[in-house]
Amino acid sequence: MARDQPVIRRLMPDDAGEYRTLRLRALREHPDAFTSSFEEEQLRPLAWAQARLRPDVERPHDFFLGAFIGDELVGMVGLQGRYRPKERHNAAVVGMYVAPDAAGRGVGGALMRELLAQARALPDLEQLDLTVTQG
Repeated sequence: MARDQPVIRRLMPDDAGEYRTLRLRALREHPDAFTSSFEEEQLRPLAWAQARLRPDVERPHDFFLGAFIGDELVGMVGLQGRYRPKERHNAAVVGMYVAPDAAGRGVGGALMRELLAQARALPDLEQLDLTVTQG
């Protein structure tokens, strides 16, 4: 694989530092694109990010993928399930971000293709919601 091609993999608690850094960058650079704010997120401890990335059998539709070029995390996207009985078939695509210096390398497309592949394999999941911000 060429060095500039992204490697996509599931983020785990050991990735929490890099995930948190990239997430704060996304919130700072694009405040209108996310429901969370930089100000509130910067106050969260690293343990919050570790917990968010920890697999949970009770929440099988929740995970984050990371895109790496070399050893650097340059993009991310998450899936967040709904777990009420009438909503278990549904999940939302969340937290999509690709660092500007990685633009034009197919990172966003690779993240979404892998997210869709993993979502198709999840039990009971039938529908994904994707929202975008105008502008």
